[in-house]
Amino acid sequence: MATTNLIATSNGVRFFSSSSLGNPDHFLSRRLSQTNHRDRFQTSLCYRQMSLKDVKPVVKTEIRGKSYFVTGATGFLGKVLVEKLLRESPEIGKIFILMKSKDQESANKRLYDEIISSDLFKLLKQMHGSSYEAFMKSKLIPVTGDIGEENLGMDSETADKISEEIDVIINTAGRTTFDDRYDAALSVNALGPDRLLSFGEECKKLKLFLHVSTAFVTGKLEGTVLETPLCFGENITSDLNIETEVKLASEAARKFHG
Repeated sequence: MATTNLIATSNGVRFFSSSSLGNPDHFLSRRLSQTNHRDRFQTSLCYRQMSLKDVKPVVKTEIRGKSYFVTGATGFLGKVLVEKLLRESPEIGKIFILMKSKDQESANKRLYDEIISSDLFKLLKQMHGSSYEAFMKSKLIPVTGDIGEENLGMDSETADKISEEIDVIINTAGRTTFDDRYDAALSVNALGPDRLLSFGEECKKLKLFLHVSTAFVTGKLEGTVLETPLCFGENITSDLNIETEVKLASEAARKFHG
């Protein structure tokens, strides 16, 4: 996973927006300021041509002890990412996993049922043997929340505690039912990353923010669409205004409520 390599070796905060983890050629960079916490994220547009041969292999000591905040970890892509991190870098710090659950007990159960018990982690089971579950529970920290809610659905105490520890944020959450309710899809897929970015601004040690989009982000464009960087506030399709769309969906939801 080339993007994971860049996670391990980046020096500034880099914001990737990609529909594939295998193409890190273009990225947006938000560099850290050492002065004021509130001004930590400065918007700058970066473009770098890079081939996979230019990406150096991960040096495990570079991510030793680093803590991650991952959304969408129970999805097919997020689950593979978590497995890869734990298998290749067992010295990694904690991986906080945002989970949509009614309470902490439900989140713990979901973590066990959907991740720890998954056949995907059979190599880790072989590596750790009888200590497998203890290892997994020491690394994976379920956090009750929802990317579709304000403040990611986390209480302020939990959010403050986690923000002190996180080095990397990876967003793989998204609604992938493409005839979904429009207001629900907008809340998660369009506004969700914005909520996560706001949370990232409060993370004092943050080195990288990685956003993985769905495969269908090219609007009305057809054929081969190359990944190119966008300025903040710029859309792929010029006729799309997120605020207008959210207002439209909200009004429709109120009209048809019940």
